[in-house]
Amino acid sequence: MTRAEPAGRAGAPPPPADPARAPTRGERAAAVLIDLGVAVVATVAAAASALLYLFVRTGAGAADVGGGDSAVAAALVLAAPAGWLIWQGERARGGRGTVGQARMRLALAPAGARRMRPQARLAAHPLSAIGWLWLAALALVLDAPVAALPAAALAAVWVLLGLAATVAVTRHPGSRPLHDRVAGTRLVRR
Repeated sequence: MTRAEPAGRAGAPPPPADPARAPTRGERAAAVLIDLGVAVVATVAAAASALLYLFVRTGAGAADVGGGDSAVAAALVLAAPAGWLIWQGERARGGRGTVGQARMRLALAPAGARRMRPQARLAAHPLSAIGWLWLAALALVLDAPVAALPAAALAAVWVLLGLAATVAVTRHPGSRPLHDRVAGTRLVRR
């Protein structure tokens, strides 16, 4: 019986790259921060557009803002988070992952025999709190503060679940966060 030569020895082929290797905590965090940054930039750009619209409509502040103009400005600002969520959902549905995952060269892979549900992953991800906050803001704009409370509470729950997932992944780097468990996915390096 002969033993196989250990990898790395002269003449032996290098070990194949493991495409299913789990990303580091830093790579996961960077992907989430990139996604959050894109959402913030989109919202700031929408707010700047709304301010410019109001500036033009009021004659550089010479007139008061009308009710219709404030509704248009609010719609401009509220369109950014909704557009971001739809964009991320379409990317997830197409199997491309989020912008942050693509930038960090991460991909979703099935975690077992179950069928992968990337949109369920996005819905259960802590960044989906942006969607609940969007619904709360929309309810406030529509003068329905009672409807805003459940959406704001759900956003808080999602943020707390995200913090718990962060602690779990930090303490046990190989573990899968809740949103991966719900969707039957795991994050891997490409």
